Amino acid sequence: MKPDTPEELTDYLHRSIPLASVMGIRAVEASWDAAVLAAPCENNRNHQGTFFGGSLTSLALLAGFAVLRHRLQTIDLDYRIVVRRSEFSFERPASTDVTARAELDPVNWRNLLAALKRRGKAGITVAVTVHDAAGQRVGRMTGVFALLPSTEPGAGLDKAPR
Repeated sequence: MKPDTPEELTDYLHRSIPLASVMGIRAVEASWDAAVLAAPCENNRNHQGTFFGGSLTSLALLAGFAVLRHRLQTIDLDYRIVVRRSEFSFERPASTDVTARAELDPVNWRNLLAALKRRGKAGITVAVTVHDAAGQRVGRMTGVFALLPSTEPGAGLDKAPR
């Protein structure tokens, strides 16, 4: 399976998760190392004129989802990705557009692949940072995502992990 380009990822998110479209989210980067999503303040303002906290959290969760999706596509694995829990720390208000960068720890990734091979499902912690247009960090999220067997035929761990 060929991994999504940023444009394809944006399209997928807009089709599959309508909130992503309403928020104006677009993928900036989708690579083995990270996924970066951007969102405009205009679509996500609160009554104070700053970025709505729920929008920041949603953006961070979608970035975590995106990095996992890219990795699974890269090694041709078909699993459902769901959020088990998340914690977002708000550090400062954002009055500009923002970006969320999700990265996977290499040890966590190897442990995930081993657990998938053993049990057919597993969880992984994903770290996401959110920055404003000036590069100031506005928040951080730690999300735990579960990878569950796909309902599609032929799903499973049949490729050698990286």
